[in-house]
Amino acid sequence: MLVISGRRERSEAGQRALQEVAGWISTRIVPTTLPLRVIEAVKKYEETVS
Repeated sequence: MLVISGRRERSEAGQRALQEVAGWISTRIVPTTLPLRVIEAVKKYEETVS
């Protein structure tokens, strides 16, 4: 998507910080044979107390 969307490249730490602010948590980063990685993330669970 980086190539398609024309966006900038981020470091792993920068990507994790961005996901944290957006409410996501990286579960793993998968290397590929290309100079790219696949980032797997899940929505952060927030328990509400009533």
